[in-house]
Amino acid sequence: MSAPVRLQEIMKHLSGSSKTGLDPFFILSRVDHEFKRYGFLHRYLYAAKAFEKYAYDERIQLIQQLEFIIGLGQHGSGFSERQQDEQRFYNAVYSKYELGEKAITAIDPNEIPVTNCGMEPYLEEIFGKMMPLQHKNVLEVGGGGGLFALWMALQGAKVTIIDVSDQALEFAKRRECKLRKRYPGRFTAPVRYRVAPAEHLDIEFPDDIFDFIFAYAVTHHLETESFAYALNKALKPDGTIFLCYEPLFFSRGLKALRYSKPMLRIFSEGKETQFERRLHYRDIGYFRKYFTVQLLPSNLYFFNVMQKIFLNTKHPWFWSLFRILIWPQKKTKWSFDQFGDITSRCLQREYDLLRRRPFLKIFCGNASLILKKR
Repeated sequence: MSAPVRLQEIMKHLSGSSKTGLDPFFILSRVDHEFKRYGFLHRYLYAAKAFEKYAYDERIQLIQQLEFIIGLGQHGSGFSERQQDEQRFYNAVYSKYELGEKAITAIDPNEIPVTNCGMEPYLEEIFGKMMPLQHKNVLEVGGGGGLFALWMALQGAKVTIIDVSDQALEFAKRRECKLRKRYPGRFTAPVRYRVAPAEHLDIEFPDDIFDFIFAYAVTHHLETESFAYALNKALKPDGTIFLCYEPLFFSRGLKALRYSKPMLRIFSEGKETQFERRLHYRDIGYFRKYFTVQLLPSNLYFFNVMQKIFLNTKHPWFWSLFRILIWPQKKTKWSFDQFGDITSRCLQREYDLLRRRPFLKIFCGNASLILKKR
């Protein structure tokens, strides 16, 4: 069914106020706006196939948000098509995972967990702002296998994990059992699990309940306006939200370059699910309706490209180049092998540069968001 026809059918059902507190007619106006923006970008990049493959058509997201609102009015909480797509994907992923020794040793209460994205310098700053975690009520959104949530529980926090994937949460539960045996006495409260979309926080939990809300690389999977509304309802007045490692270009020119046809041929960009996208500054605007927003830039594009070249080619002479780039950085505590060591040192150098020279953020492609209630 085409977008205009679907919208006409949805409009027939729109009446009264929404149970989510959102205005469906305002969202509908955004659908029309995104239709115009989509056509403009299509011509601007003049690479139709590349754009359709790697950029997200936000009209789909907004239409589904309208359907989500109607579903709440008719059936209570439920999963939209997009949320079902995410659930199927991550259920398939976690159904293949085995809870081996490596999954247990990855969580050490004395060390911040290492991710496959290698964001340790930034996570050290984020968790430094959360400490001490004893007796704090913490929610992790999209907690998956519990890497961060269980680490925070080991610090004494009262942790809740919400995720669309029931298989992911089953994996986290098994992981928790193993960790309780390995670190007896470190868990001061039971870990709670909830299978639900992140946009349903205001439905799933009471108002003003969490001291901290944490999410790692999750927001770009979500409908940001309803997510911002739900976060505001669930967070305590003096609480803080940390949305880490979200794809967000600080420069339109850099974004256009990244998704140009020549660059995509050299460095393709995969997407885990069909609705995954990069955040737009409009998304940040939805958060600013309820919160003060601090952006921590990361993923300096120069270092990112050099890492991709190095890790893809692995030519010996790249060692000399990287030794110059990272000098005099020492081997970090979270490096596992030769290539991981190079990546980790580059990330540490990047972190230091961005903290000393904030203007370099225009060359970044990611950001972490720290939100506080207005």
